[in-house]
Amino acid sequence: MLGGDDPERDITTWIPPAIRHVAEIGAGGGHYTTALARHLEPGANLTAIDPDPRAVAALTRRGLPAVRADGADLPFADDSLDTLF
Repeated sequence: MLGGDDPERDITTWIPPAIRHVAEIGAGGGHYTTALARHLEPGANLTAIDPDPRAVAALTRRGLPAVRADGADLPFADDSLDTLF
């Protein structure tokens, strides 16, 4: 179970670093997005998804890849992601 108080621990526990294509659904302020970006190997594709344009803008300003979308209608082709977070 994810605790929410230690993103580094949670990410290390649940996401293998060799994962290549990850989407974080409901990224909000990027609490986990930043930890995911540090954890994944170079060349991995991480996309933060959030329905709030302010959250997406804030993540983008921090250099994190973010897209405004609804978690129930993801902008990815079937089978294009290795995991969702």
